[in-house]
Amino acid sequence: MPRAMEKEDLIRIREAFVAAALRAWEASYDGVEIHGAHGYLLNQFYSPLTNKRTDAYTGSTLEGRTRYLREVIQAVRAAVSADFVVTLRLGGGDYMEGGSQPEELPQAVELLQQEGLDGISFSGGMCIFFRPGHPEPGYFAELSQAAKETARIPVLLTGGIETGNQAEHFLATGQADLIGLGRAALKDPQVFRKILEE
Repeated sequence: MPRAMEKEDLIRIREAFVAAALRAWEASYDGVEIHGAHGYLLNQFYSPLTNKRTDAYTGSTLEGRTRYLREVIQAVRAAVSADFVVTLRLGGGDYMEGGSQPEELPQAVELLQQEGLDGISFSGGMCIFFRPGHPEPGYFAELSQAAKETARIPVLLTGGIETGNQAEHFLATGQADLIGLGRAALKDPQVFRKILEE
């Protein structure tokens, strides 16, 4: 059965994130993205659907829900060089009753970016990587747009974007600074070359 993480668990997992980032740094990668979306552990702290804690990491306040994410970001940032890129993928909306809401993102981003993030990207929370009832390109644009109200770091939008024209639309409207293409690249490994040639 699941149980609440104790202090020792929190430290151990935080240090595992640091160790993974150090391996990437030592292997000459340019950066890492900390995964806090799609129902994984850090997302479980952020989502009020799963965070039932009543301590400093409480699920009843945004400060409590972001505390562990901030501690992980801070620890990773402190362990690597200043020019090593550290970004966060956040499940910014659960799209379920009682879950995390897009309206919370300006405040959440303000808290998170203070820990030294170089960028932030958005996807689904407990709804995984889809937005129920929204198959249109850029279906997480409301998340990135809300985040840009307070973001002083680049904001990346993902979700159903497959063409250069679609990507340019979200950049031109100011809903994002960067665009991520995942499934489009899996379907066609040459998609980026084709977009650049358009």
